[in-house]
Amino acid sequence: MNYQKATLSAKQFLDKLKITKPPVDIRAVIRSVGIIVAEAPHEDDGMSGLILRGNGKTLIGLNASHHENRKRFTLAHELGHNELHSKGIFIDPEKNFNIKYRAKKNGGYDPEESEANAFAAELLMPEDWVKKDFDTLDKNFKSLGKEFIANALAKKYEVSDEAMNIRLDSLSLV
Repeated sequence: MNYQKATLSAKQFLDKLKITKPPVDIRAVIRSVGIIVAEAPHEDDGMSGLILRGNGKTLIGLNASHHENRKRFTLAHELGHNELHSKGIFIDPEKNFNIKYRAKKNGGYDPEESEANAFAAELLMPEDWVKKDFDTLDKNFKSLGKEFIANALAKKYEVSDEAMNIRLDSLSLV
């Protein structure tokens, strides 16, 4: 997995668009690169989103049944695929056709999925911002535990508690 490439690409988006504080307006970021977003309910809860590319256009499809914070991460994840990976689902059947799921692949996680997750995490919850916010939390609040910290920061960044928990773990903050 090329974690550095993924996080650098996300940081470049933030710098280019002059985004300096949470929450990141992911829909504005998506619009800035000309990607169309469409939402429709999907009965499979495991289907969060997909990216379609073809004929010079890109579309991200979202499961409208998911919570808005989940959709935000999905948008960032699919943008990560767009920026980092040349393959994807293409509308033109004459071109490459490739479906990726976040499920395990051959007993391990697909590196492209991990890269897209790293991109999304850095775009929505930049390391520097999260560390700064964590450091400014009251010591008494920190003593309440990881779940309280994750919940408070998740609200500020408009991400799920689960996403923030994973981010805090990956940054070795709790």
